[in-house]
Amino acid sequence: MWVAELRLRNPNRLQARVTLRQGLSKLFSAGQVEAVLAFFVGADGADYRVTFAAAEWALDGGRVVKSETPPKRYSFVVGPGEPGTTAAQRLFGLYEQRAARRFDDVREAFSVERLNKTFFDGYRTHHKNIVRSLATKAAMRVFGLEPPLDAEEMLTEAAYKPARDFVKRMMGRIVFLYFVQRKGWLGADPSAKPGEYVDGEKRYVRNVIAARGGANAYSGALAPLFFEVLNTDRSARGDVCSLSRRRVPYLNSGLFEPEGLRRRARMSPIEQHKQLELDEQVLMAFFDFLDEFNFTVDENSPDEGEVGVDPEMLGHIFENLLEDNRERGTFYTPKAVVEFMCKESVLRYLSRRLGERQELERLVRSHDVGNWNDDKNWVKKHAADIAEALTSVRVCDPAVGSGAFPMGMLNEIFWLRYSLRPVKEKELGALKKSIIQDNLCGVDLDKNAVEIARLRFWLSIIVDATTPEPLPNLEFRFLQGDSLVDLVGGHREWAQRHLPGVSMANDSDPQAELGLVETSGRASAYAREQRRIRELIASHFTMHGEPKAELAREIDAAEKAFVLNVLRHVTQDLEKMPKSARVKAQLDMTRRRIDRLTSAEDGDDRDYFPWLFYEDRQFDIVIANPPYISAIDHGKVYGEEARKALKETYASAKGAFDVYVCFFELACNQLVDGGVLTFISPNKYLSVDYAQALRDLIRERMKLSLVVDLSEPPRVSRRPVGLSQTVAA
Repeated sequence: MWVAELRLRNPNRLQARVTLRQGLSKLFSAGQVEAVLAFFVGADGADYRVTFAAAEWALDGGRVVKSETPPKRYSFVVGPGEPGTTAAQRLFGLYEQRAARRFDDVREAFSVERLNKTFFDGYRTHHKNIVRSLATKAAMRVFGLEPPLDAEEMLTEAAYKPARDFVKRMMGRIVFLYFVQRKGWLGADPSAKPGEYVDGEKRYVRNVIAARGGANAYSGALAPLFFEVLNTDRSARGDVCSLSRRRVPYLNSGLFEPEGLRRRARMSPIEQHKQLELDEQVLMAFFDFLDEFNFTVDENSPDEGEVGVDPEMLGHIFENLLEDNRERGTFYTPKAVVEFMCKESVLRYLSRRLGERQELERLVRSHDVGNWNDDKNWVKKHAADIAEALTSVRVCDPAVGSGAFPMGMLNEIFWLRYSLRPVKEKELGALKKSIIQDNLCGVDLDKNAVEIARLRFWLSIIVDATTPEPLPNLEFRFLQGDSLVDLVGGHREWAQRHLPGVSMANDSDPQAELGLVETSGRASAYAREQRRIRELIASHFTMHGEPKAELAREIDAAEKAFVLNVLRHVTQDLEKMPKSARVKAQLDMTRRRIDRLTSAEDGDDRDYFPWLFYEDRQFDIVIANPPYISAIDHGKVYGEEARKALKETYASAKGAFDVYVCFFELACNQLVDGGVLTFISPNKYLSVDYAQALRDLIRERMKLSLVVDLSEPPRVSRRPVGLSQTVAA
């Protein structure tokens, strides 16, 4: 093992990581070392990174061979102000084992997975404790609920889900602020120049609670901090926080917008939160737990892991706290699988645009641009074309969950663009914002999952920002809705004729007669309103304060009015047709949809998704881990009416179909000609009877590019499939 101390002269964090990766790769590729324990001292000398890396070996045809891929690096960040509990325990454990220490003991000391499990187990325990602590008359009065006879009912009964959701949001907000205070942005010196954040407090949130006087820790400290400080533009007052007289940035974003705790409450959402008093002993125990960990502002990648709590870990934790995941057919996708699928998708997209080249494959897989001083360098000669393709790519995940795939695509596009044209550190945040706004979109039926996805993307922006700026609004980039149900339900032929940008799902749609009604003026009106709503959505991304809230309400109202108008026109056209059993069933279903939407209150979940507002052109890449729900479970959870609606909409929904079948067809309809479909799915569709129609769809409308079997242990028990569409839907 090679042991060294290296001092980094470049203060740019990303450049330092690139230098570290390249330096270690050269050492290993030259065969000079088998393992490295390196102490990288920062440019300011204040803190440093303890990094361990070792060559990987495997059996190949009876021979032991070294892996050609660069070794994964594991690091502790230590130094003044850094929580060092984990690093101290792990490294001291190695010292105690010195008499019988093995190489695997060193590797285990730097294990990120071990920390993941420790943090998740503790986080889940504190979540349960805080939920149980709400089982009081005073707390339940705020939620408009009767207290349970047994506090354990708070964890399982449907009536208390609002309380469980509140705890998840509150804990997520607290953890988010642990990352922000890690940046030194909370409690900064108020005498510094405007916009400068220096001498921030690394324990600011705890300090605010300690200074609250006799007020409750939540209602008197956290609620005002969340909703009256972080969600309020105080630039006219120098961003000074009234709770501490120190500088705290206005973060914007939906994360700190107060949600109502009960329906039809007379009090404002902020006042509701200020009425809610939490058990301080239970709440502060959660803070004690968080203080034991290092919160790293780098989202770990499969080839590099910092032994600390990172945003990707939080995504996994929050996803596991979502309720009814198994019933809804949602499963966690391992990080290595996400990275593999994202790289394959980008490589196929770029190859379609620029042709298949080894240099392009090396760029995507390793972010290796080659020798930039060589005039014959293919990547250099085509850098502008590659950059343009990356700037214009449109990616969608129609079952986004906690955002793993859009986050993976963000990282791939970000690093490729950075590799082609490194930008200054202060420009990194703007680069990520542009990718999120222009290239990514995600939809999920579960509102809580969508909130987690937005949280991860806000954290990803915080990671690379050098100074705090208001975060973008992601309400219309990652959205709640049923992506399988368009706003017209099963009337695809009607939508094809009258709504711009809607692709045909089935050329032999039995509802084709609906398109015979002459409505050219109606279609023109739809197109004008569609363009107006799209323009409103685009402008919402960077708005702040009350204008942002007003615009969001305007968009929601316009969307609802548009959908109701469409459904009423569908009803009028159906009423003009001969009253067959099918037409009567369609009329009943459409009228029920109108009734549900008319009676829906602000904030209610959508049971459809209006793709035409988010699909100004079709997508280049559709990537997902779609839900796997059998016919029996789908009927139990969503009802037979929902199942019938899918059969009306999707030609591949035959027999006892699993829901993931519909996602294949949805993705096919959403893709441009030659687009890339990359799914991880069960392999049953390759042989079961109900998937015959799906196999026909794949054969007729797609080109199968890659099938990778991940069914063998110890890897995951699903199979990612890459499909390239060759005929436009």
